[in-house]
Amino acid sequence: VQVWSVGKTGEAWLTWTSADQPGLERGVLDQSVTLDLEAVYTPELGEETLLAVAAPSGLPAGHAGCRRDRLVAADLPSGAALRAVPFQVLPAGRDRCPLADTSATVGDFRAAPACR
Repeated sequence: VQVWSVGKTGEAWLTWTSADQPGLERGVLDQSVTLDLEAVYTPELGEETLLAVAAPSGLPAGHAGCRRDRLVAADLPSGAALRAVPFQVLPAGRDRCPLADTSATVGDFRAAPACR
């Protein structure tokens, strides 16, 4: 199982993968997962999509925190179970977003290591 944050341009960041969880490499994932998203308001990224992908094999290589220039259907195993949910980060101080330093930029996200 993997969870990706996919931007409107197709850029994708691997947010969570069961491959990083000890004991889940070959087992059945039958638990809930809490995601710790390091979300920063970056208007250049726009609204993103959280994409959960589940398949017995053939998932894209990578560890949480890596990125791909584009994530497209051809990158995913055929027959994979998919669930997509829109995700948007609001400016600091709006709704439930705290007033905090938001000095990260879209370049910070794009500097993440490539998924391999």
